[in-house]
Amino acid sequence: MRFDSFLPWKRRKKEEPSPHDPTTSSVYLGSTSKLKRTGKIPLYGREVAQDVHGRFLYEIDRNPKDQMFLARLLKSVMPVSDVVYDSVREKYYSYKIPLDAVESKWGNFGGHSYADILILEYIFSDADHGGGSHNIVKGKDNKHALYDFELFGTFWHYSPVDTRHLSFLNSGTKEEYDALIQRLASLKQHVSGENGRSFMRSVLNNMATMRGDAPHVFSKQTIRGVEIQPTVEMFQDEVLRRIDVMLAALAYDQNADIKNT
Repeated sequence: MRFDSFLPWKRRKKEEPSPHDPTTSSVYLGSTSKLKRTGKIPLYGREVAQDVHGRFLYEIDRNPKDQMFLARLLKSVMPVSDVVYDSVREKYYSYKIPLDAVESKWGNFGGHSYADILILEYIFSDADHGGGSHNIVKGKDNKHALYDFELFGTFWHYSPVDTRHLSFLNSGTKEEYDALIQRLASLKQHVSGENGRSFMRSVLNNMATMRGDAPHVFSKQTIRGVEIQPTVEMFQDEVLRRIDVMLAALAYDQNADIKNT
């Protein structure tokens, strides 16, 4: 598949039809003036809207550009919900993936959801999907999708690969272990080299046209007493470093206590 086939903001001549495979083609919000407000999210008070195709969108009010960047980055690696921007109301929304449209190629729920949750935590510092039930949607035929990547904004301040002793080694089945290696290899290929950097820059350039500051991950900040201005190259290097740490740990002891199914 072509590299640019995952560019979610690519201009379309007409609104994207529904249903589609939302893991390989992104939602185009289209006529934002036609969004219908249907209520609010209980406990949080954030808006719920529905577009002309009947697709539900949930307002995002925390780190929306960080969430959008990560969702776009992971689009070709795992089933994640799109983050879309309403330029009329200047609001960000998380698109609710219709699981019936998610292709089975993403793997069964037990093995690949385990891998996806660990990658979000150990690679991207988004440790908010634990237990297999939080910020993850489960469906029939072992399909799943992940959403709400708010904690990705802590990327430079929380690196579980360096602090958690990779305890995941003894927590999964053989099936989950194999799925994790597969997902890590796919992610590494996707973010590596100039293609990976070009993709990330194109995402950031597009988001610069939207309301709000740059993603916190790429904003000036103080880390361990040192002020830095993160760049795409720095981010790429750190992601690849964390991937290699996980792969090395998984390869170190093939006789680790992985329970066979």
